[in-house]
Amino acid sequence: MQAKIDVSSNSYAGSGNYGFKIRRYTQSCSSYIWSNETTITASYSNSTPTPTPTPTPSPGSSSSFTISNIPTELDSDKTFSVSISLSLSNSPSTKFYLKGAFKKEDSTNYFGQTKVSGDWVKNSSSYSDQYSITTDSSGNWSGNLEMKVDAFDSGYEGGGDYKFKVGRYTDSGSGPTWSNESSIKINYKEVTGSDEEIGVINLSQVSPSPESKVLSVNSEPEDLPEIVYSLENYRKVSTHSALPKATAEAVIKSQKGINPFIIIGGIIVIGSLSFSFYIYYQYRLKS
Repeated sequence: MQAKIDVSSNSYAGSGNYGFKIRRYTQSCSSYIWSNETTITASYSNSTPTPTPTPTPSPGSSSSFTISNIPTELDSDKTFSVSISLSLSNSPSTKFYLKGAFKKEDSTNYFGQTKVSGDWVKNSSSYSDQYSITTDSSGNWSGNLEMKVDAFDSGYEGGGDYKFKVGRYTDSGSGPTWSNESSIKINYKEVTGSDEEIGVINLSQVSPSPESKVLSVNSEPEDLPEIVYSLENYRKVSTHSALPKATAEAVIKSQKGINPFIIIGGIIVIGSLSFSFYIYYQYRLKS
């Protein structure tokens, strides 16, 4: 492989030591692995290279999809607005769908919520539920998306460094095409919200049907599932009046009727004992 320094990059700081390594991707680009890293000393040169002629783009071939105004740090319970600039000269007056996405550096597990018509839509929701836009007659669109962290998603691993970008889908669902990526530090904050958001129900408001009952504290539940809850997601659930939904549903058990075979067996046992006593009584009388 051949490589060279991109002196036009904002990351290039002139002469000095730099780390160099190579990244290997799978064919589907679903994952990558870094090689070992070596140190290279770069020396600044003021020689002016011969410029390469820039080809004149043909009409209708330019495109760009960029985001800006991303905070470098964000509390997990706060929202922010991201600015978007979209230029697709080949797609005038065309409908698209946009969604924001957070992820860990080495992960493909995206999460986040985008505000759409006053509601928060999860990253995993259908593309057609995301924020819809329509480019103008030149294929351009600019605007803002309101975003927040989805603390209940498996992709969120608590406070730490994450990557953020915006995905674009076509009206037929093709995509996503991603914008540029920005780094953001998320500060963990305790989860707050309504019982519906946390995922709990109040047992005091449950009205059991005549065929069911709530087990008492001393009764032993049968076949209750073993449930493990995220400490962060469910730390609010700690009162007697509020339990996680799955646990509450597990303790609301249908009252089972008495097994008729038990009744029949009891009658047979009682009858056998009565007959034995009768035979013994007759024997005593004869003797």
